[in-house]
Amino acid sequence: MSNIGEWSSLKKKKKKKKKKKKKKKKKKKKKKKKKKKKKKKKKKKKKKKKKKKKKKKKKKKKKKKKKKKKKKKKKKKKKKKKKKKKSSSTGTM
Repeated sequence: MSNIGEWSSLKKKKKKKKKKKKKKKKKKKKKKKKKKKKKKKKKKKKKKKKKKKKKKKKKKKKKKKKKKKKKKKKKKKKKKKKKKKKSSSTGTM
């Protein structure tokens, strides 16, 4: 039994040492991450510009198709209005 008691105490000491080492490693990693973030920001700006250009081109094509359909409908309505005006003008003459 005495042997088991010694083993458990030794294991606890080892665990404490491991925890201390892990904390030190985490601090070092945080410093490295800060340096990487600065580099990533520059890359992200370049990527965003390329994506915006592609999206704008697609949107413009869709809008043009919709506008053409609307214009055709408006022309038909204008013609009908003109015919009504002519009939009223002939009545007054």
